[in-house]
Amino acid sequence: MEDEYTLVTGVTGFIGSHVVEKLLSENYRVLAVVRNSKNRKEIDDFRTKGAVLVDGQFYDDTVLNTIFTNYRVSNVIHIAAVRGAGKGVIDDYHMVNVHGTEVLLKHSLNNGVGRFIYCSSVGVYGTIPAELPALVTTAFNGDNDYHRSKILAEIKVMEYIDLGLNAYIVRPTIAYGRGDNGFPSTLAALVRRRMLLLPISENRIHLIDVEKLADVFMKIMTTENKRDRIFIAADASAISCRELADIIHADFYGTPYPSYLTLPDFVFDLLAGLFSFMRNDKWLVRILLISRSWYFDSADSAAKLALVPSETKEGFKRFLTQLKHQSHE
Repeated sequence: MEDEYTLVTGVTGFIGSHVVEKLLSENYRVLAVVRNSKNRKEIDDFRTKGAVLVDGQFYDDTVLNTIFTNYRVSNVIHIAAVRGAGKGVIDDYHMVNVHGTEVLLKHSLNNGVGRFIYCSSVGVYGTIPAELPALVTTAFNGDNDYHRSKILAEIKVMEYIDLGLNAYIVRPTIAYGRGDNGFPSTLAALVRRRMLLLPISENRIHLIDVEKLADVFMKIMTTENKRDRIFIAADASAISCRELADIIHADFYGTPYPSYLTLPDFVFDLLAGLFSFMRNDKWLVRILLISRSWYFDSADSAAKLALVPSETKEGFKRFLTQLKHQSHE
């Protein structure tokens, strides 16, 4: 590894920052493409720890030509993306998530990269999978622009595998952990303020500890298994939304989440129908995530990677401790 680099995209994002930290802790030489970012302190920390940072867009041919000319890149971990429903316009999703992935795949193939790992999403199954638990083989269901872009990007990865690139796809569920500012931290904040309304039914959701997700990428970096190309990344088991709310509330107040903060299931169905009619993907996804079950069969992937997943009950408690620490900084 002394003269070889691992090229990582999306290093200033939540998942990417943890993957870079893991790589550096394992003495990998990291090469990161970064663009103008508010996370300058984090970028400077990576540079201090030995990462080589290149300014620019990861899908810029000139930037990539410079990188592959000046450095021996043995691995690529591609995490950068316009993420989440409602966070971009369709052109953004296509340019970054689809076209950008293809450009990086092309340069990786042409320059003999030994291993290419693409961070996809369980969103390729849709916000709510058609079968539960969803499997690696579960059919795609592109129910919004973001999910469709991840599907198209996966198709590009598979095309380049057929061309001879040693590439792998990771489909993580929603991650929680230090630095999160997405669904898990929003959920914790709503529960703390007693503003989360839950359905009466016990829906089950499936998250992943971001530290374990970083381990998934590390395991694929060293796997000799070239038969299995797609892995689902999730905690050991799903957890009910009510149980997770109880854990959060008990952490702050020592008691379960108030049972009166519930609504009949049909109210969530009506809201989902309304936001679907309005084509408001952002709020439709939010309603579905707290009112429907979504979980995955990740045991086979974990076994093939010799990975021991976290239990959400314990992992989320650690996350809550981190949230408290962050709030006092």
